[in-house]
Amino acid sequence: MVAGRLPPGAVPVPGERATLTRRMLRLLPLFMVATLVVCQNDTPTALDEGSLPVEPVTLEVRLPWSQFVTSAQVVGGFGRADELRVGTIANAFGGTLNARTLMHLESETSGSRVAGVRDSQTTIVGGAFLLRFNPDGSSNQGPVSVSVGRTSTHWDARSATWQLAVDSLDGKEEWPEQGGGSVRPLGEAVWDPLQGDSLEIFFSPSALLTVLDTTALEFGVRVDMETPGELVQVVSGEIQIFAKVEGVDTVVTMPPAHATDLTFIYDPAPGPPEGFRVGGVPAWRTVISMALPATVAGTPEACALVTCPLALTAERISLANLVLSTRANEPGFQPTDSLLVHARSLFAPEVLPKSPLGPPIFRDDLGITLGATLASAAFAPGGERSIEVPITPLVWDLVQGTTGSGASTSPTIALLSLNCNPVSGSCVEPASVAFSSFAGAGQPGEPFLRLILTISGQVGLP
Repeated sequence: MVAGRLPPGAVPVPGERATLTRRMLRLLPLFMVATLVVCQNDTPTALDEGSLPVEPVTLEVRLPWSQFVTSAQVVGGFGRADELRVGTIANAFGGTLNARTLMHLESETSGSRVAGVRDSQTTIVGGAFLLRFNPDGSSNQGPVSVSVGRTSTHWDARSATWQLAVDSLDGKEEWPEQGGGSVRPLGEAVWDPLQGDSLEIFFSPSALLTVLDTTALEFGVRVDMETPGELVQVVSGEIQIFAKVEGVDTVVTMPPAHATDLTFIYDPAPGPPEGFRVGGVPAWRTVISMALPATVAGTPEACALVTCPLALTAERISLANLVLSTRANEPGFQPTDSLLVHARSLFAPEVLPKSPLGPPIFRDDLGITLGATLASAAFAPGGERSIEVPITPLVWDLVQGTTGSGASTSPTIALLSLNCNPVSGSCVEPASVAFSSFAGAGQPGEPFLRLILTISGQVGLP
């Protein structure tokens, strides 16, 4: 029972009546101010002259899939391997996945370096291919063997696949042998992640000149994983040239020739998704169209303050997260590092897969796109768990019907995996050869919408 208010039909005893009268006299100035404010401003949020505010009630509402989703689909084919800007090498990773990294070398600088050495009083005594890896994006905990070879076939960085060296509008060219054709071996070395993130593979002078031959630079080099069962992410590569100046015993290192057109090819391709899928190369997106209900059920505490069922308004929504349940990935596509899943509005779902994306739905105070960070173990057998993707600003706009700028709100979102720079906040797609798998509609653990509502009300004066 609210203090100062008697239940219906009750009659206060004299002592209680006197106490109530004294309380009312103390509160009278406050009541008069509240009454004047209401009369002068007449706003919906102002206090009623016959009521007082009470403590708000917070409650959680979980909307099942059928109550907020009108359609959903998984669409693939976004982005290319070369846009990832890192390579991948794998040898039967997960028992199935093979991957090789391809690189071209700087054409102008490579030729000028070789010509400069030949024209000067210097002699090439050897060289090395310097590779840098991402230990966090690699599977190995110990040493692995990596090899480099010069390819014997022209290939296109934008379209090369395990089966095709070129796949463009001008035509298709198959590799002489699937997986990058034959190579001329250049060298092999062991990388131990405990010793750092770099590996030098040394070349003989003749092998180095073969790599830097300006008439065959289009062939480039191929990097392979020799150790079975492992996967390593390649960040960059460059050629170092060691030369000896005539009359000087010291061996000098010339400026390196950097690798360009870094890409990778892999086999086999993943099968069609059984539920929802996000990420991979080319990338998959899960597209969801929503229609929120006008009201939701309330708790006894909330219904004691306001009319139930509760009207779903932007002012009442403190948080809105899409909750997904992870599923084990196909063998070979298990993540070796954490993945990020972001939500973006989709402006024209009717023209998928070419529908333009809207800006990030959620950013932090520094302007960095927020999403759900998923541990790699969440996609291993037995590691399934629930994750939450923040979409609060979108839900605010959906219940209001317009965005903050007055534009119509798109009810469709795309879940995608992005590789974001923590410094600049910029993000690119695709993000990794690995992808995220989630339970789909009608499956155990199907997604739901988690809402945190804050309900405030008023009580009448005696």
